[in-house]
Amino acid sequence: MNNFVRQSLEDFLNEIAKARKNFGYPVIVAFDRKTANNVLKQEFIERYTGELFLDPMNSEVDIEQGVSYHQLSDFCLDQPRLTFENADLSDSKATLMMRTVRGKQLQLSQAVGSTRRQVTRLAKASPINGPSLVFDIELKNTRNAVSENGRVYFSYAAGTNYAFYGGTTQFELDKLGLHFKEYFEAYTVQPGQREIIEYTLGELANLADLILKPKDFKIRTHGAPGTRLRNQASFGDGAVVLFVELEGFDSSNAIPPDRNDKLPYLLPDGYSANVLINSDFITKNLIIKQLKESASGISLLDWAPLLTGGLGYRATGELSIDGFEFYDNAGPNVTTFTKYNATYTCPPNMTQPKILE
Repeated sequence: MNNFVRQSLEDFLNEIAKARKNFGYPVIVAFDRKTANNVLKQEFIERYTGELFLDPMNSEVDIEQGVSYHQLSDFCLDQPRLTFENADLSDSKATLMMRTVRGKQLQLSQAVGSTRRQVTRLAKASPINGPSLVFDIELKNTRNAVSENGRVYFSYAAGTNYAFYGGTTQFELDKLGLHFKEYFEAYTVQPGQREIIEYTLGELANLADLILKPKDFKIRTHGAPGTRLRNQASFGDGAVVLFVELEGFDSSNAIPPDRNDKLPYLLPDGYSANVLINSDFITKNLIIKQLKESASGISLLDWAPLLTGGLGYRATGELSIDGFEFYDNAGPNVTTFTKYNATYTCPPNMTQPKILE
């Protein structure tokens, strides 16, 4: 495959079928940068009705104490945007960027021994030319959990490598960036203010009547093919990947992959989201549960794993099926057949192999 082109759906399905790639998790969810940023944009807009937005910044930064200063007046930042040019499954970095859409920035100098300051630069920010604040988020280490409503979120205050591109030297960029980090951290200690600097990437519904009930998760990021090449249209593209633990599924040995080559890029060409569900979970918690609770007359006695990786059940009784695909071991080889509105009778203690793999 070309390293700069996403797989076709057919190629992706062929690769994912070679071996299980669930890493012990019942559900893996992936969605791309555009989807994530659309969610963040919508939340940014909705925050204005709930007054959950950052106050305009009015502060002063000592670039060099007693010599050089920056004054930020009425500074306003716009929506957060994620990019994945540094994303890797081993450390799961994402880059967060916000633009300045309003405010004035004064650069002042003060001669040694003088009490007077002199304006050396004046800049006015607008949505067209406002400088950007950029910093890295280590998603696997930020404050994240599945809350009662399954919210996946991150905090402005949990980043690293803050840089504000309103300075002329790297030292100024870093110094101003650190000032913004301290500004965000102040929201974490003010009662009722933490929500202002936390943004939601998605929600995993955790309702009482749902079969898929998340109880924990790990976040990773995965750069798309060509994401690190600035001359490529795919620069910065990537996916947020959630490795989700569910109630009723043993994930005690589950661990996300630690290298990109252990997991195919989960979004084939033309797709913005994907959900992989562990077939063992489907079999035991959906199909078998439904059969046991139904009045079909079939009795499932016990189960054991098969050499093929599927599940084998000993069953007896009679089951009426409607458009259900079965795998039958009537002979030495497994044969597939489909019956519609038919009745299937299991002889006593017959092993029904791999209802679903």
